[in-house]
Amino acid sequence: MKYIFFLFALLSLVTAQASELRIDAYKAAFHVGKSVMACGTLKQVTIAPQQVYLNLDKPYPNQTLTILIWHNDYSKFTQHFGSLNKYVNKKLCARGTIKEYKNTLQINVSNTQFLRVMK
Repeated sequence: MKYIFFLFALLSLVTAQASELRIDAYKAAFHVGKSVMACGTLKQVTIAPQQVYLNLDKPYPNQTLTILIWHNDYSKFTQHFGSLNKYVNKKLCARGTIKEYKNTLQINVSNTQFLRVMK
């Protein structure tokens, strides 16, 4: 019985990940409040005192979506990816909930597993 429950739980997890909505960053406005995998071209990395902004498709203030990494999480990303500036003009995908903040759209990412560099 334990094995059947484990198999069912594993199948549910795989099905949930397979059905995850994947969008282009420029479509983020249509998915505010939803958890998605959003992909776009990294155009700008801005390191501020408290956070790091990865602006997709266009530089600030015209970005279609911002990936926000809080400064206390940033070292995990540099350990995993190295300098994020080397990915400018590369396609990035971030998994998270799209939120609106001061007329911009953003996904807050605190785990390196939720940021992907696409080839």
